[in-house]
Amino acid sequence: MLLPMTARRFTYWQEPLCLLAVLLYSCNHFWLKACVADKSSFVHCYLSDALCLPVLLPITLWLQRRLGLRAHDHAPSYYESAAHWALWTCCFELLGPAIPALAPGAVADPWDAVAYGAGGLLVTWSWRRGATDGAGRAPLARRNPGIAGRAVVALAVSGLVLCAYRVGAAAA
Repeated sequence: MLLPMTARRFTYWQEPLCLLAVLLYSCNHFWLKACVADKSSFVHCYLSDALCLPVLLPITLWLQRRLGLRAHDHAPSYYESAAHWALWTCCFELLGPAIPALAPGAVADPWDAVAYGAGGLLVTWSWRRGATDGAGRAPLARRNPGIAGRAVVALAVSGLVLCAYRVGAAAA
């Protein structure tokens, strides 16, 4: 039997770390890249990628929750983060570069996947820190309904990101 969480409810896209990641992504896109001349720097190549899960995961989990595909309002589990990381890595590093009409100029870079994972691991750790059940243990993952439906929602989010990339709104 799972005991109730004693930590606060996960607030999805309203999480301070998600909002901070959106702000940092915007600053990087509109300002930082212009200030850094070295096109091979972390700012140009990997900062946006490291912010992928901190920005997209809460939004995707919120959509899944609203559609009845996520059974709780706890912080994402490491499994949830890893599953979304794997799915989005395939979409952004395999599908995007393979279909130039989808993401013109996109190239597959294995270090992007590392950046997605590092950002996702760090933010998931932060969100889960302090979350305990009534006995002081980390909450167990609950069985989530509709894993296929959850994957469809995550794919739809990646499709929107690729469309934004196509129109230049989310250029890496």
